[in-house]
Amino acid sequence: MDVQASLQDSHIRSATHYRHGLLEAKLYAPHFTKLLGIAEKPECLKLFWDKPKSFGLSRQEVENKSILLFQIELHSPEQPHVRVREKNVSAFHVLACNLVPGITYTARMRYRIVFGNGPWSDWSKSLTNTTTEAAPSAAPLIWRFIESEHVTLMWKPLLPGQANGKVLQYAVGCRGQEGVHGVCGLGRCGGALPAPRRSCQLPVPPHACSCSVWAANSAGTSPPAHITIPSATAVPGLPRPPLSSVWLTVLGDRQLLVRWVPGGGGGGVKGFVLQWSSVSPPTLEWLHWERVNASVREYIITEGVEPEMPCYVSVRALYGDNEPGPELFRKAFTRQGVPSAGPSVVLQELGEDSVTLRWGQPPLAQLRGFLLGYTIFYTNASGHSHRKALGNSTEVTLRGLKGKYNMCLEASTVGGSTVGPCITVLMAGGSVGVSTIFHWGSAFPIMVLFGLLVAFTLRARIQRSVCLSIPDASRSSVSSWPPPHLLQNGLILLQPEEHLNALYEPVCHNQSEADLSTVKPARLLALSTASRHLTDSQSSLSPDLRYHTTDQSPLSKDHSVDHLTPPLSPLAATIELDYHLVHSNISIHFDYSTTHKLEGGCHAVQPVPSDEKNNSVIVHSASCDEQRFPGH
Repeated sequence: MDVQASLQDSHIRSATHYRHGLLEAKLYAPHFTKLLGIAEKPECLKLFWDKPKSFGLSRQEVENKSILLFQIELHSPEQPHVRVREKNVSAFHVLACNLVPGITYTARMRYRIVFGNGPWSDWSKSLTNTTTEAAPSAAPLIWRFIESEHVTLMWKPLLPGQANGKVLQYAVGCRGQEGVHGVCGLGRCGGALPAPRRSCQLPVPPHACSCSVWAANSAGTSPPAHITIPSATAVPGLPRPPLSSVWLTVLGDRQLLVRWVPGGGGGGVKGFVLQWSSVSPPTLEWLHWERVNASVREYIITEGVEPEMPCYVSVRALYGDNEPGPELFRKAFTRQGVPSAGPSVVLQELGEDSVTLRWGQPPLAQLRGFLLGYTIFYTNASGHSHRKALGNSTEVTLRGLKGKYNMCLEASTVGGSTVGPCITVLMAGGSVGVSTIFHWGSAFPIMVLFGLLVAFTLRARIQRSVCLSIPDASRSSVSSWPPPHLLQNGLILLQPEEHLNALYEPVCHNQSEADLSTVKPARLLALSTASRHLTDSQSSLSPDLRYHTTDQSPLSKDHSVDHLTPPLSPLAATIELDYHLVHSNISIHFDYSTTHKLEGGCHAVQPVPSDEKNNSVIVHSASCDEQRFPGH
């Protein structure tokens, strides 16, 4: 190959140069045939290729002269960055090593002649395969969450470069610490725990235990991770130095930078544990945690952080066998918002012209930011409004008030302000400081509850007032009247079915619970046992009817003496008893006071129902006086 330059009358030619065409030409892309893992070398992949249809080198030249330079490109979902390696190849296969076992890779290749600066060929097609698994190379990171009766062991999944394949299961073992005898119960941590599990629960041991956690894949088991579980009655040992300081810096709505400085010079520290949660104190459901090496001094939180939600963060150092030191707390918002609800005001004290109000501080989750302060607004009936900034105080006393006021309390954060439920206060304005508080929004349910409570407490009295007694005929002695001895003597003075109305079944279950102050007097029908063989002159007799109580009821003196009542006839009388004698035992007799000897006393006493059924009552019992009265 040479170069010739021509002028008008002359030509100039360069010296001749000789160069192989393969050094200058662009080769066709290699034919990528296979990508295989190697059992003996889990960190390697083997790539197989062949010559394209048009290729300037023979197989012998490729295998014997090492004149091809290859580039191999590898990437994986676990390691998305592309890695390119160059290798001088003298065969129709090439090894790519220093890979992670158990990881799926995608590979392709290209080449050029090693001599000179010829162009690279086009890339071959891509092939995908997985490196052979190896036993996990690192112990899992573990931590524990202690509750009153249980300890929850937690662990983090191994990173791809540590798992060396797909972790299939975890195993937990616990034993007493050196010099301590006893069994450490595994609870729900016993046996093989499938890989989706990230925690297990065991009982708080009666003595200190050391627990270990292993991860296992198809190729083997990881080194163990150890942690100490204190006993329920553990006595603190030598105090560990707490961290000197912890700072939180907001990086975004869902990112928080945590930085810390160890205390006591950091001697003996094996690592640090960070815990964070959106609730305080943290619960297992909302708990997030991370462990870092002893050389780390900051960590970026990217999970479990939401705008307008508090984030409670604690950091502590780990010593010895993952024994934790004191923790240091901080809290932050990545973005503050408007409070979701304002504070509820409660009347604390009421004066003649003053009122004292109190309220509780809403939780941070409800405030959605850090509290800047409270402001109270109160407006009188004329529409004149007043406001007063209160800072972070949870109580205020307002003075010089007269008339009616509407009062509202507002809570403020950087994100905004929200007013809570308002109350209306009626001030007495006089010498007697009596006021009425109306808080319709929240008082209505309380009023309903109070009404139900009063109704339940007074149910017996309500029942007595509404369910008044109605006589029961089946329990009356009328059904067995006249008595047999009267029938034998042929003495039937009155037919009860002609003179007595039907009696009724009582509505209330316990008649003794009737309220006597609401009922009308009871009525009794008394029948004389005097002989019916009265002369004409005796038929117009007007006897005295006497009755008195015979039981031990604590009646007043007025009701314990004899009472007189005019009879209906010489042989019958209706007696009205006032409510004080209801449920008392009554003794009744007729006194004829004639010169003829008549048999006194009575043979039947029956209750007479009132026309007003709702006010009818039944006398508990009444009896006839069996004594005879001489006639003079």
